[in-house]
Amino acid sequence: MLQKDIQLHTEKLKEKLILTALETPEFRMLLRDTTIDIIKESESAINEATIESIFEHELYGLLKNINFKFLPDKEVSIGTRRHIGKGRMDSKIGAVVIEYKHPQKLNTAEDISKATKQLEGYLEGLSEQNPTYYYGFLTDGLRCKEIIFEDNKLSSESTL
Repeated sequence: MLQKDIQLHTEKLKEKLILTALETPEFRMLLRDTTIDIIKESESAINEATIESIFEHELYGLLKNINFKFLPDKEVSIGTRRHIGKGRMDSKIGAVVIEYKHPQKLNTAEDISKATKQLEGYLEGLSEQNPTYYYGFLTDGLRCKEIIFEDNKLSSESTL
């Protein structure tokens, strides 16, 4: 067997092991505990960057502990129609975009609508570049909104 084939099979096996681990009750318990920690720490966060740091420390730390290796792209520029120009996504991991906001920036219906449109603009911009599935999360560390773009259109949006 060629070295290239061995590496490919090894990577596929690692991926299957991780996906299996993510579906276990033990992982759900770890995720629940991590969520509680994120909420507690986010309550006293002084700004958006602190909330992003909390996620990196807690959630990304949990995933790295189970050997789920990834490197989020930060402040990625993306062309958006809504903003007539470019925006910067806070964090992008593959097809997942996370937009962090300080809790005070999501207090009113207008704040939530503005942040939602910002995230939708990023997902729409990505979808125009490569029509596929994109998952967006808007969070202040206390609450989360999920937005899914599929084949260049909004297919699902949760409440905050």
